[in-house]
Amino acid sequence: MKNMKAFVYKLEKEIEARLQVVEAMEADMLKKSLEASHILGNTFDRPEKFITFYEFKDAIEEIYFFKNIKSRHCAHLIYYRTIYNIEMNRPVKNIEVQRTYLNKELEDILC
Repeated sequence: MKNMKAFVYKLEKEIEARLQVVEAMEADMLKKSLEASHILGNTFDRPEKFITFYEFKDAIEEIYFFKNIKSRHCAHLIYYRTIYNIEMNRPVKNIEVQRTYLNKELEDILC
């Protein structure tokens, strides 16, 4: 049976490396966020598959997994999908209209 820490470390390093490649791309935020969402979406079920065959040592390890590991992965996916949605709906009009739109989006996020 695999060690949970080793599995999580390997998965996070793989995701981190792939996201760094995306962030370094010479592309706009729409393309970057879409690609990052694909990466995270494609790896989203891997922890679920892992725990299907993994027996947690105790309740603390299980709580840690769901509270920290899984939620961190979800947070990254939500982040990139939010950026994608913001960029997808960004008006193509003049810069002032875009600024107003982005300020409203930022205000919505902060509230």
